[in-house]
Amino acid sequence: MIQKNFKLLLFSLMFLIASYTFMGGDCNSNNNNNDITAPTSTVAPPASFTYKVDADIEENSRVTFNWTASPDENDDDFKGYRIITVELDSNNQFNSVFQEQALNKTIKSYTISSLERGIRFKTYLLAERNNGTKSDSLETDVYAGVFYNTNGIIDSYVANGYSLSGFGWDVSTGVGTAYPYTQSNAGKIDVHVRELSGEPYFFSPGGLDEGYKLTKMKNIGSGLSAFDYTDLPEADETFLAVNLGDVYLVKTQEGYYAKIWIKSIDPPSLDQGYYTLHFDYKVQPIQGLRVL
Repeated sequence: MIQKNFKLLLFSLMFLIASYTFMGGDCNSNNNNNDITAPTSTVAPPASFTYKVDADIEENSRVTFNWTASPDENDDDFKGYRIITVELDSNNQFNSVFQEQALNKTIKSYTISSLERGIRFKTYLLAERNNGTKSDSLETDVYAGVFYNTNGIIDSYVANGYSLSGFGWDVSTGVGTAYPYTQSNAGKIDVHVRELSGEPYFFSPGGLDEGYKLTKMKNIGSGLSAFDYTDLPEADETFLAVNLGDVYLVKTQEGYYAKIWIKSIDPPSLDQGYYTLHFDYKVQPIQGLRVL
């Protein structure tokens, strides 16, 4: 995480925090306007700050924060940590304080367990002393609640159309559905699977056929760590090989993002002449936001 000075935000919130200061030191003045400055007390921020956005299957979304100790944590007057979550508008500008929580120094993790989807958030973490001195803060990227499901399934394409080789999401519910790759379903399909050199590949439908949606994709790694990773690249490819265990970032034509984690691959057989992919997926219902 990038260390930031939280003071600029605090100036806009003075009516909420008039009882304390985040200046990293205390200033004193008197009625005689003498230039006398009190001794300065400082405190270092936490050493690191990470977060993970997740959701229960078809249930609430949540965000969990973890951090490591401030270098000053063992000082006698070290009080603990303060975590502040704010809501942002569609331009990522401050809207209101969503939640503020003071935590003692033994706590290094905190979860917001019911994160409303469709709202942009940012969270700040800082250390504080008993005398009210606050450190500069560490901050997250802009994030929001996601949908999570484990029932993703898609086939590779066969010409007679009986395989379900198209898949698309309803971003208002997070539900994904498999479709036959036909012109009547063109407006519903975000990703498409075909065989190339005898192996399954993800294809952008609009990159193959006119009238279908143009999707961009990116392989971002493998396993749970990639599925939970939040510092994501841009999706910029139109076809990719499908590998067991790999995770793919998908950007729909409308600008919504999803992640696909390949959990199993059924190869063609005598009874089934096509691949079938089974996957978990997350969907971010805020247009343009790829933290999921």
